[in-house]
Amino acid sequence: MQRSRRSGALLAVGLVVAAALTAVEPARAASTSSSASGYRLVGARGTVRVFGATYAGSAADLALRAPIVGIASTPHFGYWLVAADGGIFNYGDAGFFGSAGGVRLAAPVVGMAATPSGRGYWLVAA
Repeated sequence: MQRSRRSGALLAVGLVVAAALTAVEPARAASTSSSASGYRLVGARGTVRVFGATYAGSAADLALRAPIVGIASTPHFGYWLVAADGGIFNYGDAGFFGSAGGVRLAAPVVGMAATPSGRGYWLVAA
């Protein structure tokens, strides 16, 4: 598998940024945005950091019952955050399509992915 120089540089920059965020809050997940050059990082407390992408809000001001473990972007300017208990938080043009926040889970949620249309999402459990 061959990598372009540009994608390797972007990965290196992302790792440096993620390392810099750990002093304040560990970065839990990253998501690409609709912009080819932008991305978002989210921390366990719901802080969203954007780099070349649109910022639409964060869960940092909320009293979370579980840490944030994932982020997924819509094709336009929105994104979802997911907590380990299955709670979903939507921002921008990301619609709310339900959550597993009130469901007893056999294993914690560890990530999420958006559908290609941006009109839904999948949750991934451990």
